[in-house]
Parts: sequence; C-alpha cells; structure tokens
Amino acid sequence: MRTVSRRTFVGTAIARSVAVRGGAVRSVRATTLTSRDVHDHDTFEAPRAVVPAESDVAAGGAVFAHRFPAASVTKLGMGL
Repeated sequence: MRTVSRRTFVGTAIARSVAVRGGAVRSVRATTLTSRDVHDHDTFEAPRAVVPAESDVAAGGAVFAHRFPAASVTKLGMGL
C-alpha cells in the first residue's frame, strides 16, 4: 500500500491526474477532511464539526484522476 497526501487551500475544488511511476494501481481509497468553511474546527461543543470521509476512487493502470475538494486535506491509499 502506497500513500499520498495533498492539501488544498483554495476556495474551489481541484481535479488532478495522479501518476504512479513503475507500477499499476489496482485500488485507491481516499480519506478526506473538509468542511464548508475553511475556518471550521472541532470544539467541545461541536466535536464532529470536521470529520474524515472515506470513498473509493476509480483507478486502473499507472494514471488515475481525482477531484480534491476545496479547503481540504486528502490522503490517497493505493494498492499496487
């Protein structure tokens, strides 16, 4: 399993291609932390204001595309 992470600070989502040199990607699982407001954070009153969301990413081969949400941190776990 290989892992890649990306931070997106801009106010709009970014679509990017991810290339893996020297191997083929069989599966990708994305774990993303994001919220509607970049200033959101967990507090004692709202402990789940920002929670990780997991999703499968369509992949097959050495290159795949992913849309990174605005104001987010995303970890891509790749099975090679």
